[in-house]
Amino acid sequence: MGPKGVSVDQNGHVIVVDNKACTVFIFQPTGKLVSKFGSRGNGDKQFAGPHFAAVNNNNEIIVTDFHNHSVKVFTPEGELLLKFGSNGEGNGQFNAPTGVAVDVNGNIIVADWGNSRIQV
Repeated sequence: MGPKGVSVDQNGHVIVVDNKACTVFIFQPTGKLVSKFGSRGNGDKQFAGPHFAAVNNNNEIIVTDFHNHSVKVFTPEGELLLKFGSNGEGNGQFNAPTGVAVDVNGNIIVADWGNSRIQV
């Protein structure tokens, strides 16, 4: 495994973003694997260097995808709900997004590492 990021959902499940396996693992608090999703690539349920995860008020999992220069939002079951971002310097574009958080209003805040900025 190559764990890069970790978060906890509203049910206490531990969400681990594995950069090497390009997979998101969801564990019970006891450590038992509940589910996993993702693989290497650039498709909807694929990653090229996933880094970090956050969970919003709807218990959706938000993952930054470093080499695909995007952010993806998934259901707890791993179904893609939303993908945004592309490679670039404009608003809504990323150059290697890393950290991610969700504020109290549900806004997704992304550390856009390659562009040396934070985007909301």
